[in-house]
Amino acid sequence: MPEEIVERALSSGSKTIAYTYTEPTIFLEYALDTGKMAHKEGIKNIFVTNGFMTGEALEEIAPWLDAANVDLKSFRDGFYKKHCGGKLQPVLDSLRRMKDLGIWTA
Repeated sequence: MPEEIVERALSSGSKTIAYTYTEPTIFLEYALDTGKMAHKEGIKNIFVTNGFMTGEALEEIAPWLDAANVDLKSFRDGFYKKHCGGKLQPVLDSLRRMKDLGIWTA
């Protein structure tokens, strides 16, 4: 539960919670609930993401998302089509939107 994650972060002295292992936007509501609680306790939130997310999802999480490590695999659309089954442009759009929203990116 989100409360348990925040409590564990507090008890261990962690200053951040990173949402990784699976794409964090898959469980956006869970990350959002956890992120809100974490921010109330002064804990920062970080997504490790593939960058495939909607602008609406970014708008919703932005007030509680401090940073994102976006796995930009290539600057070639052909690579994304062949290896990811997607397109490069949505990832670039997410990166731009994160910057506009004040989310630090790496």
